[in-house]
Amino acid sequence: MKKIIRSLLIFGLSTIIAILLFDILFDQSFNIKIENKTTQKIEGLRLTFTHAAEDIPVPVIQPGDTITLALKPNEHIPSSFSESSLTLSYQDADLEVQEETIIGYLEKGYTGKADITIKRVNSEGELELDIASKTNLY
Repeated sequence: MKKIIRSLLIFGLSTIIAILLFDILFDQSFNIKIENKTTQKIEGLRLTFTHAAEDIPVPVIQPGDTITLALKPNEHIPSSFSESSLTLSYQDADLEVQEETIIGYLEKGYTGKADITIKRVNSEGELELDIASKTNLY
């Protein structure tokens, strides 16, 4: 009886470890880190995948704070499209929509990351950004 219980425990633990490893190794997401180095809170940012039905709202970022978002393109891009890009948009002081390309090209199944640093906000409400991104194929 002890052997059966031990075998079941080993099998159960092995299954859980295998599932966790699979999830880690095959995580198809983009980690987007946005750091606010300004002295004012940043709000109204939106991330958009080309061909996506909806924008992804970015939470308010307080001065000096950093947020990280894990975006899964497969959840946002319709199945009829295989290629896309990722754009950050916001409205400036004149309510004009400003857009910055975060990742210029990606396909379903790609992974990667982007580090966005908001360095300052000018008098017109436009953001001065540093953007570094890396895309991995599958």
